[in-house]
Amino acid sequence: MSERNDRLVRSVKRRMRGSLPKLPPLASTDSIAVHLSGETDAELVASSNLSKQYSQKFSLENLNSAISNDEVLSRLEFISKGNALDTVLEPVFMSLIDGTMRACNIGVRQGITPSRLYQECKVFGYGSDPKTDFMLDGYTEQLLERENITAYGKTASYNEGKMTRNGETVNLRNGKKMDKHKEAYFGDSWTGADEYGGDDIYKTKTFAKSKEQNGQAAETDHAISCSEIFEQLKGNKALNPEDIKTIANIDENYAVTSRTNNRGKTVGKFAKKVKEIEQEVKQGYVEDKNGKKTTLTPEQIETRKNQITKMNASQEAVNNKTNETVAKNIKSDRGVQKLLSTDAAKGSAHQSLGDLIMFAIKPLYYELRSCFSEGIEAGVGAKDFSEALKIRMARMKKYVLENAVTLIKDVAVGFIKNFISLLAEGIVNCFVGAFKNIMKLAKEGLRILIQSVSILASKTSSMAEKGDAILKLVAGSLSIFSAIGIETWLSSLGLPGPISILLASVLTAVITSILMLSLDKLDLFGTNKKLKGQRIDELLTKEIAATQAGIDVLKAQLS
Repeated sequence: MSERNDRLVRSVKRRMRGSLPKLPPLASTDSIAVHLSGETDAELVASSNLSKQYSQKFSLENLNSAISNDEVLSRLEFISKGNALDTVLEPVFMSLIDGTMRACNIGVRQGITPSRLYQECKVFGYGSDPKTDFMLDGYTEQLLERENITAYGKTASYNEGKMTRNGETVNLRNGKKMDKHKEAYFGDSWTGADEYGGDDIYKTKTFAKSKEQNGQAAETDHAISCSEIFEQLKGNKALNPEDIKTIANIDENYAVTSRTNNRGKTVGKFAKKVKEIEQEVKQGYVEDKNGKKTTLTPEQIETRKNQITKMNASQEAVNNKTNETVAKNIKSDRGVQKLLSTDAAKGSAHQSLGDLIMFAIKPLYYELRSCFSEGIEAGVGAKDFSEALKIRMARMKKYVLENAVTLIKDVAVGFIKNFISLLAEGIVNCFVGAFKNIMKLAKEGLRILIQSVSILASKTSSMAEKGDAILKLVAGSLSIFSAIGIETWLSSLGLPGPISILLASVLTAVITSILMLSLDKLDLFGTNKKLKGQRIDELLTKEIAATQAGIDVLKAQLS
């Protein structure tokens, strides 16, 4: 029964196939005859070349490589965020570490800071340029010179008006000149006005006693006390004790006043500083060593205000005399010249030692990084640890030997540059007052000029890139003054020296980084826009190359 049904089904299928329309032949009888006769249909063969058709259809010439505005903006935003990260966060973090090392005085003299280690080791490679032109920044030079000033100041001592240095003792009070000044002040008169204000004063103690005004006997006071001048100038390498004595006893620093105003038991000025007297005026009383408070009368407060005015004028005169003496000694005093040169040479030698250490550290760091990232043996294609160690040591040795001459040359040039810069820093710090700030500006201006010349001499940068580099150089140099100002301000708040140095380093890094980022945003010379364009071109070129590689693979498979 089953076989009968199967035959019936097959019979039905044959009838259905027979009723279907007939397909036309693929080629006519004539075409078949031509083909069989041996002639080749070139047109048919050409139309059947799928590889050529695919190549023409998907060739790069016909490929639409246009990128939408959204894609471009997305790439620009990514690059800008990368710039912000590199320009702000990274420098601030590195400055935090740098500030810590400065505060602890670790590696500063050699110029080996974490930021320098990071920057130079990050870009190092055996094929990179070994030349280095590292120079200390102005703030670090200031800190180093401060150490020199502090060390020199410790060689001097002060006791009851007498200054001692290297076995030489000088009395800073010039009694004869003080008496002569008082005589000139009174002339032929026996009474006169108190230069600090208040009642009249009397020329001699005897005359004052005869008037029953012992406290009004005239005395010659140092407006800026000898002890304060000693503290100001003891670390000045361009002054000797006799110079300091002369400065302390200029006529502009003398004030003829009453014994009460000068050294009265309760309201005497003694050796107080301007800030102390200003505080007394503000609070309205004076406080002795035992904590006893004495209220000041309106007349006494007025006297203190006059003292402040006189002291400010005297300080300006003292500064002028100091600068005059410093300039003369730097020009003609061999002892001063030798001391300044010796400190600069020592500082420069430390920097040269730092350059040598950095030269040795960079290849060592490169090998250690390679060991961790690529493997000790795999990183150099070695079979075992011993062979890998030999290969790594050999290429480190090769790098050192091949670049030894360049290193010696760079160290020599660097020594001279650092010597000149540190010598200039030492000379500048011998001056005082506003003139010192002018000299600092001049020094930084000279530094900018020297570095600008090397930038302008570059043959690989455009004028726009040179202008942008010089602009950032000026901005970076000006930040040095913000660092010094911030540290001075923090110190005035009573913060310890190391803390103020640490905070100043971080705050300065923040200010400098924001300033540099702002200059990048402004892009006055168009270099940032050009750089972003180049980076976008690099990204697109990589993508196009990857696409081309994929097409080449497909073409190879089809051919």
